[in-house]
Amino acid sequence: MSSSGHGPIPAYIVMPAALADETLGRPINALGYTYHTFYIVGTGTVSTGILTIEEAPSVDFTGTWSVIGTPTDFSTTSVGSGATAAVHVAAGNYAALRARISTVIGGTGTITVYHSAH
Repeated sequence: MSSSGHGPIPAYIVMPAALADETLGRPINALGYTYHTFYIVGTGTVSTGILTIEEAPSVDFTGTWSVIGTPTDFSTTSVGSGATAAVHVAAGNYAALRARISTVIGGTGTITVYHSAH
């Protein structure tokens, strides 16, 4: 359990199959959780594109969210044909998190993004 008494959050979909530039994942209320992992699963051929993890002061924040860590570049990270890439967000006291396709996914496939926390 996290220090706030919340139980772990098993992996669930925050971005269903997508490929378009600027697709936003469902915002995540991250309060009370220190450790967050995003799992990126591809279908078909995913040869290019970038997925960025971002944070903000609340899930309904309408301004520009802040980038966390290094974005996942699919020209160097393979997720095609059901392969999975895990992005472990640095431990921190986040209020809200989300995944965003910041560069269109190239190839004939899509990505689905899951999130889990504890």
